[in-house]
Amino acid sequence: MAMPGLRHFTWIAILCVIAGFCCRKDIDSTRPCLDQVEVFSSEDSQDPVSPVFEGEKRSLSKMLRATLEGALAECKASARSRLSAKFAIARRMVLETGTQSLRAKGSLKITLKGERSGFGYFEENAETIGTSSVDSENGEKALIVAQKLTSALMGDLAKGYLDRLSLWSVSSTQLHLRLVEGALESRLEAIEVAGARGLRSEIPTLLKFLTDEDERLRDTALGALLLLRAREAVPILTKSREMKDGREMQKILDAIARLGGEEALAYLSFVAETHDNEQIRDLAKKALARLGALNRTSPTQ
Repeated sequence: MAMPGLRHFTWIAILCVIAGFCCRKDIDSTRPCLDQVEVFSSEDSQDPVSPVFEGEKRSLSKMLRATLEGALAECKASARSRLSAKFAIARRMVLETGTQSLRAKGSLKITLKGERSGFGYFEENAETIGTSSVDSENGEKALIVAQKLTSALMGDLAKGYLDRLSLWSVSSTQLHLRLVEGALESRLEAIEVAGARGLRSEIPTLLKFLTDEDERLRDTALGALLLLRAREAVPILTKSREMKDGREMQKILDAIARLGGEEALAYLSFVAETHDNEQIRDLAKKALARLGALNRTSPTQ
């Protein structure tokens, strides 16, 4: 069964990923609990050959709960923070290069209810797509293919979620390796966590990303630097972007105002007075106003 773009794994392998969570004695106090788990067909599902039967939904729900529970606290009556996990699947038959295939889109949404303080990163909203060739005239085989594809998509999303959660408990050394190595999506997640965990030791690495060719990498790094209140970013921001690009300049000016400092004030004043684009001059003036407001309400760094 061909499923382009999917990672190959087994459910046993996924359970191994969460083994590190299971042995933590303080898990009930440091993690929300898993409450409701639901599997359903998306509204856009067109699946006359292999509909998602109730029995299949129950099986997938049990599988998803077993995978996620090890990384989360046990739900007790006194639990203040509870997670709800919903996996939606849309399956339809498509004709690709003369061959009939089953295409499926799975989405995993995990939402937090109750006390949210410090637990926002447990939420998730992700999706993935897979395709597999199928003989639509053989209903039994088509159903097996559809079930395997659905299970693989759900497993892929669950593994990605657990991988992201693990970034919050790994050492700073391990997180640094994720920042500089691996696929882009993994690096982006590591950058966000570095900022949220307040790892100022990663500021030099994040500063280098500000001049990367990939816009997502630049913007994610900038967001982390803002969380770290890293004024070291100001001189790079004033030199590394195209000053005539209004969209880019708006991001830069806003970030510089939020970081603050004498260099930020000087740059914003310069742009507000001398830039040849009136729109950008106005953006700089607004950024100056925000900087002034921040200086009145924030303690001096």
